[in-house]
Amino acid sequence: MVYEAFPQYFAGKPKVDRLEMPIVQEPATQLAMYQNGELDVVLVPLGDYPRLKADPRWSKEMKTWEARLDRSATLPKYDITIHPKKPRGG
Repeated sequence: MVYEAFPQYFAGKPKVDRLEMPIVQEPATQLAMYQNGELDVVLVPLGDYPRLKADPRWSKEMKTWEARLDRSATLPKYDITIHPKKPRGG
C-alpha cells in the first residue's frame, strides 16, 4: 500500500511525501524483512521476544509500550515493536 502526501491537507502539508506499507501477513516473514532492512517497523512475534530481548543488537531497537483497550483493560507489557533510530531500507 502506498500513501502520497496531500499538500492541501487542512492541517498543513505532511512532513512525509510518501509512505509505503507492504502487506505481509506472516509475522515471521515481517521480522525477517525487518532484520534484512526491508521494513522500518514491526511487531515482534511473542515467541521471538525472549531471543530478541537477549540479543545486544536487536534489544537496542526494541520499544515496549502498554496499550489500553478501555479504562479497565490493559494489554500485557510484553507487546513489543521495534523502532529504528535511523530510516532503513530503500
